[in-house]
Amino acid sequence: MRIALITHMLIFSMAGFCQDTLLYKKTVETLSEGDFGPNKKNYIHTFFKVGFYQNTDALNTCLIQGGNSFTSGYGVRFKRKLSSKLAFGYDLGYDFNQYRFKRDLSSLYSQLNGFLTADSLKTDKLTFGILELAPYFRINFGKRGDHLGKYLDFVFYGALMISSKHVLKWDHPNSSIIKKSTYKSRRLGYTNKLFYGIEMRYGNAFYNLFMRYRCVHIFNSKLNDNPYQPSLISWGAYIIIPD
Repeated sequence: MRIALITHMLIFSMAGFCQDTLLYKKTVETLSEGDFGPNKKNYIHTFFKVGFYQNTDALNTCLIQGGNSFTSGYGVRFKRKLSSKLAFGYDLGYDFNQYRFKRDLSSLYSQLNGFLTADSLKTDKLTFGILELAPYFRINFGKRGDHLGKYLDFVFYGALMISSKHVLKWDHPNSSIIKKSTYKSRRLGYTNKLFYGIEMRYGNAFYNLFMRYRCVHIFNSKLNDNPYQPSLISWGAYIIIPD
């Protein structure tokens, strides 16, 4: 009888210990999973973006081809929730930018050479790539479930230019043999390398609409004393890729 009682107590104690261990493991896993999500304490997702540079009437501004002057990029966005209405975070990303200039005295070709080229010049464009860090402050509004909901972001960004290229294309005089002549310049010394600016975004779980203002000009004094500058303003959309 005594042996049976001791055996029963041992089995009961082991079962209780196993149950406590299982409950503890499930509790820890549940808490860690509960901190991450679109409307939770922490969230991370990727994005793609595309935007267009806006022609302006400002003095000393290059005339650009609006539809062919654009920015596109991709990156990762980190978000930390402060309250039901407030959050903050930052973006890490890469942007590719292109300005395509109209045939004009403000074009990059004309600024480099001091005269307006012939009609045979069909392409005069500047392209460059930048690495970007963009901290933001977010205000949430409207109803939200387990998704990002609607929000307004106020963004400050800094960027480093890591590549640059100037491309010229002409109609070749002997077009029956050669269609176009192309000239490319890389590692341009007349472009600034560090940029910063501000951005405003309105978004939801699927996309953001943005307007951005760059506070630093593209060309420096190595081009000339007071160069015409490409547009500082761009607008477009981010496409959200859920985690």
